[in-house]
Amino acid sequence: MSIEAPQQPKRKILRNLSSHRRGALELSTGTLVVMILGIILIAGGVALVWHIVGKAQDLNAQLSGDQHDALARMMTQGQLVAVYPTAIDAPAGKDATVGLGIDNRLDAQNFAVRIDMVGPSGTPADTNGWRIVARSPVEIGRNAQEELVLAVRPSPAAASGEYTAIVSVTYNGTLYDAKRFFTLRVR
Repeated sequence: MSIEAPQQPKRKILRNLSSHRRGALELSTGTLVVMILGIILIAGGVALVWHIVGKAQDLNAQLSGDQHDALARMMTQGQLVAVYPTAIDAPAGKDATVGLGIDNRLDAQNFAVRIDMVGPSGTPADTNGWRIVARSPVEIGRNAQEELVLAVRPSPAAASGEYTAIVSVTYNGTLYDAKRFFTLRVR
């Protein structure tokens, strides 16, 4: 006596094969969608970084002719560190820019730029939410001059009043020339 396996109709076998193909196709489609979304996210991230870096480099192009001339004149007159203008209006939430000139009389050095803010009350200002940009470190060759843009954007919640910015330029932890100041009138 022999036992035979039941025979499946050919249609059922073909149906099973086509459903496996459909499953494989759906898996491939899902993988493809994930890959495309990944590429889109990576491209978006690269574009964002490119935009941020581009903005930082564009700051140097924002020195006006008057700022450039004033900084050049101050450095020609012997200031190793010059800031111009020394007073500027800065509506809360808007950028204000000031020019910084550094005349290097040392061997080639990396200079660090730091900005500290003093509030209307004469105490250190709470700069949470502020955007303060100063390119640092700055490499300047011997007997060379460099002009930079300092950008300050007070927080939209910043109290109105006059803030004093203290600009320090240092090399190897040592103050180069004197600290410079500018007034930021926040409205």
